[in-house]
Amino acid sequence: MLSVAQTIELLARVRQGMSDSAVRTSELDRDFAMRSHKLRVQFETEMATEKSRAQSKSNSANADAIEQQKQVEASFIKRRARIAAALDNARKKRFSQIEAEEGRHTFENQSHILEAERAREADTKKNKATHESFTAALANERTALDRLVARGRATLGGFRSLARLMDGPLNTTQLLDPTADENEMLDLLRGFRDEAARQLSRCNVLVLPVFFRVFRLWLCLLLIAGVPFAFAPEWRRFDFAALPTNLWLLIGATLGGIIALYLLANKLVTPHARGAAQSLTAARSLAEACAQKAGISFKAEVDRIQSTHSSATQMLNARWKQVSGDAKTLREGWNDRLNDQAHRLQLANEERKRLWLKSVNEKHSDLTTKLHDRLVAALKHLESGYADSLARLTATRDEGRKSLENQWQTVTTPALQTLSTAGSTAEKLFPAWRPELWKEFRLPDDFTHSAKFATLHVDTSKISREATELNTAQTIQASDLTVPLLLSVPVQASVLFETKTSGHEQVIGALNNLILRLLTSAPPGRLAFTIIDPVGLGQNFAGIMHLADFEDRLINSRIWTQQAQIEQRLADLNEHIEKVTQMYLRNEYASLADYNAQAGRLAEKYQFLVIADFPTNFSEVAVKRLQSIAASGARCGVHILMHWDQRKTPPVEFVPEELRKNCICIVPRGDGFALSNANWEGAKLTLDAPPDAELATKLLHQIGKDSTDSYRVEMPFEEVAPNDNELWSLDTTNELRVAVGRTGATKLQYLALGQGTRQHGLIAGKTGSGKSTLFHVVITNLALWCSPDQVEFYLVDFKKGVEFKTYATHKLPHARVIAIESDREFGLSVLQRVDEELKRRGDLFRKLGAQNIAGYKNAGGTEAIPRTLLLIDEFQELFVEDDRVSQGAALLLDRIVRQGRAFGIHVLLGSQTLGGAYSLARATIGQMVVRIALQCNEADA
Repeated sequence: MLSVAQTIELLARVRQGMSDSAVRTSELDRDFAMRSHKLRVQFETEMATEKSRAQSKSNSANADAIEQQKQVEASFIKRRARIAAALDNARKKRFSQIEAEEGRHTFENQSHILEAERAREADTKKNKATHESFTAALANERTALDRLVARGRATLGGFRSLARLMDGPLNTTQLLDPTADENEMLDLLRGFRDEAARQLSRCNVLVLPVFFRVFRLWLCLLLIAGVPFAFAPEWRRFDFAALPTNLWLLIGATLGGIIALYLLANKLVTPHARGAAQSLTAARSLAEACAQKAGISFKAEVDRIQSTHSSATQMLNARWKQVSGDAKTLREGWNDRLNDQAHRLQLANEERKRLWLKSVNEKHSDLTTKLHDRLVAALKHLESGYADSLARLTATRDEGRKSLENQWQTVTTPALQTLSTAGSTAEKLFPAWRPELWKEFRLPDDFTHSAKFATLHVDTSKISREATELNTAQTIQASDLTVPLLLSVPVQASVLFETKTSGHEQVIGALNNLILRLLTSAPPGRLAFTIIDPVGLGQNFAGIMHLADFEDRLINSRIWTQQAQIEQRLADLNEHIEKVTQMYLRNEYASLADYNAQAGRLAEKYQFLVIADFPTNFSEVAVKRLQSIAASGARCGVHILMHWDQRKTPPVEFVPEELRKNCICIVPRGDGFALSNANWEGAKLTLDAPPDAELATKLLHQIGKDSTDSYRVEMPFEEVAPNDNELWSLDTTNELRVAVGRTGATKLQYLALGQGTRQHGLIAGKTGSGKSTLFHVVITNLALWCSPDQVEFYLVDFKKGVEFKTYATHKLPHARVIAIESDREFGLSVLQRVDEELKRRGDLFRKLGAQNIAGYKNAGGTEAIPRTLLLIDEFQELFVEDDRVSQGAALLLDRIVRQGRAFGIHVLLGSQTLGGAYSLARATIGQMVVRIALQCNEADA
């Protein structure tokens, strides 16, 4: 389809073609008369000057020969320079390839050295951990041995000599076997320890040793109790000599029996005591030997790791030296080959020079001979030449006329055909407003990016003054033209209708026609109109309001009339232009059409600003905003359809030329209109009228029905989900980052938590605004991208628990808690569980001196610390009552929000509204800087 600018260009081409044809025909006739006269004068003088001309040609031939010799020499020098340059380029190219290969090998070698260094660090860390683990186990065994020694002393407490065996001297030299493994020695130590325990257990089951142990205790207690009696006066006056002999004999027999029993008990317990003492001594000696052996093994492993690393490094360094040597050899070899090739080419160049010079000299000799022969022949044929020249002049005139005819056929006729074809195409795309042509109307799937608004009738006999005056044949051949005028989106889609004393009704009809043409040419949801009617108060576009019954966003809710409303709507459009320029186009797309071609389902709609009776109710602020839209809007898909009533004085800030240069200008001419840049005699402009009210209403109802929910955009989840080879590939050590949708034509929109102040999120949206869907996208996509060691969920839903139940049903491995009941007490318990996890992580981090998850892992933390995401939908339900639950929830949430950042704990809260008597404290909400406003009321937004 042709834009208005293209149509005018074609008409100008036709107009110019007609003028050129008339003027050129007249010039051909005058030129023939002048040239034939000159030819006669020339013939009379040629005979006298022929000889001098021949001499001149001879001199010229000599000069040409000299010039050709210079050219041969210059060609030789240039070719020699090209050979040298080619040699230099070939040398540079080959050397660059060698250097690239050498660099690749060097990079691989450096990578292997880095891998060897990492292997050494890993082996060293593993060796250290093994040594520390063994040392801890040995310390446990030593503690067990110390307890066993103490047990032995207690068991043999009645036999002092045997009890001293428990502290026998150690002998590690005999037990330290160079070939033995410390783990084997540790197992042997445990065997000795178990053997000593068994021997002591046997001592405990013997009656006599137990008796003397108890007897010893009883004797000690008796002595302690008898001390007061020994010092009592009555006891000191007791006469031991008065005791009977039989009593003394009984005391002696009793003491002898006790001594005999003691000796027997000693004999019974001695083998077990010595066995236990030997096992304990051996076990303690082995403990010392194990410690020594572990230290030796640890040092040996350190030496082995260092030796392996050194040998690998030496091998890689040797390989690097070999690569460098090979590269040097290649450079030297290629340099010699290239020098030889250049030498051969220079020899060939010199031979070529010699042959060219020989050819030039031979040609010069032949030319001198031919010039002499031509001089004789020329003198004989001058008369016949005159006749031939005259005939050629006649033929030239005839050919000029034929050329003009051909030019008409090749330039002007195609332009006429293009205009005719454009008219036929426009008639098909934009049929007349007759009901029978619109019975089966449905909105198209593709936008034609154009709309017909007028017809230009051209009388070809009048548009060219020169053709009219000369009355050429081409003027008679060209028939009158009827050319459609179309808006072209986005190239030329703004129209400025100017009126003075008349034409108001025609312009209003043309504006209504344009709105309907655009609406019937675009798919649902691709266009939006902002209509301003300050004089008619909406009456001029009353029929268009039928669209508001179905989809009010098509016309921005209503028709605007008041000054403040106009200023606000223009401000909205300027803001839209800023958004499209800064967010979508930037320096990547030339116009919104290019962006939409890439954006697909996220294509931005085209905006049309329709204005009647400008400048009524337009303030200076509104005029500035209007001129800004005219200057920048076309690239961003914002176009103006405007009626300017010139009877009214515009604001001082209004600069008409700023508006005109960005619009198709329709100016008044007599009782009608004309294009400002095609206001020719013979060109008449007719504005298209809108359909009758019945057909317009029918079409608007159909457009409204087809456009219902047309602004709804759905994106498949697959566009943000990972590929099969990317499942569980995301690392959340430094940040929790997940794609939740698309922004712009090709970019993804991410929800990112964990960096800077972006730690917690707040989502607000009315019922049905997509809040739960957003939660599901976040949970599902994080579960696909991250393993349970990278992210875990605490899911709470106060909408009867139905949203998150599916994760409990299918046992989502990332979910630690899923609240499937909307109980406030349970919600509080979830917050308490997260608070306990915060405290636990705090203890872990403090032990290692870590500030965050990355620091914890760098400090050697072995326990997996996933990012914790607490999601609460309809969180305000926790605060519907001013009770213990709401107070506790507010306190816990505030602590989690303020302290959770350092420990990888993040909170994402969703709510239909943030208003109400009871809600989360504003200080807590202030910490949640990630805000997502879905469709919600103005206060929440």
